[in-house]
Amino acid sequence: MLIADSVKIKRPSTIDSLAISTYLRHYFFDCASLDDFWTNGEVRNWILNEDDYCAGAYLNDELIGFCLTHYHKETRKVHLENVFVVEKYRRNGIANKLLADAIMFYSKKTKKVRYVGLVNAENIASTKLLEKNGFAYGNSVFWMQKNDTND
Repeated sequence: MLIADSVKIKRPSTIDSLAISTYLRHYFFDCASLDDFWTNGEVRNWILNEDDYCAGAYLNDELIGFCLTHYHKETRKVHLENVFVVEKYRRNGIANKLLADAIMFYSKKTKKVRYVGLVNAENIASTKLLEKNGFAYGNSVFWMQKNDTND
């Protein structure tokens, strides 16, 4: 039996927000060194939000991956923010299951949705995942961030 067959995809509870925000400090994410990519509170709000969607991948009740998406009502665009699977569980179809679950969630909300995701060109696994799920290349972009120093 494949690992992906044993993985359950569901909306995480707010208890899992700390694990997700910790995974987001992984070197895999460009801004992880800034230590504020997505905070525990932001992930918690994301989980509670009815329009945005956070899917969790669970193996024996352990969170081993997630998919974060944001729905922009005005343009009907879904921004694929992050898809992450713990390294030892990668290449088992889990990211595909997460992405398929998010797409199904939004297909119940609206008939027409555009999915948009930023991917590092060097991240071959992510580009292949998105291509396999019908995404096409767009423009080359850079992620730029400016932190507000007026706390």
